[in-house]
Amino acid sequence: MKFVSIETATHDSVEQALDAAFARVVPGFIPRCRNSQALKLAKLAADRYGVTVDAIFSERRRRAEVLARRDAWRMARTLGWSLPEIGERFNRDHTTILHGLRQIGGVQ
Repeated sequence: MKFVSIETATHDSVEQALDAAFARVVPGFIPRCRNSQALKLAKLAADRYGVTVDAIFSERRRRAEVLARRDAWRMARTLGWSLPEIGERFNRDHTTILHGLRQIGGVQ
């Protein structure tokens, strides 16, 4: 975990630190999506695959959830988001996004 001084802390860094702390302590905690557009994409993909929005942001690897997650990433890529942007908004590393998109043929 990264520590920052109170003088240099921003609202986002404090929120991220709190989300990380809660994720370690509270089972099943899903960090809030800071981007409403990502949340909308997750909702579209979740509805299409019959899973919950929380499943899109979870660590679970059930097939329908993985496919829905990758579909949301594909839609984000279609909107012109970079891999690091998608990763940040969906709480994943950009290389995870790249791998997922390659699996569904969504890398351009």
